[in-house]
Amino acid sequence: MFKQLQQRWLDRFRVDDSTGWSDIPEDPLSDQVMDMVWDMLDKATLNARKRKIIWPDGQKLSINLSVKRIHEQHPAFPNDLIESNVIDWLVQVIPPDIYTEQQIDELNRLKQKWIDTYER
Repeated sequence: MFKQLQQRWLDRFRVDDSTGWSDIPEDPLSDQVMDMVWDMLDKATLNARKRKIIWPDGQKLSINLSVKRIHEQHPAFPNDLIESNVIDWLVQVIPPDIYTEQQIDELNRLKQKWIDTYER
């Protein structure tokens, strides 16, 4: 499932080299939600071992509570779109430069387990 999420995220930004355009139809609402979620999570970090997103104000929230927090601030956006973008963000979290290859692998393993458990 984790690899599918990574591929879905990469496909979202796939560009045809010959035309310079993505072959994926645009959905303005999805784009708005993605931009808003990623802006809100821009300064967040995570504790994959404890399965918490750490918000800039110090709150440590689960995926569900993070979705709820975002939805409370943006009630016009559907929960399912917020949720899928929170998960997409989680998949794409870039580890600190100081991480070794082993630490990166462990982070990815923990994120995969977290997402798989969440989506059951």
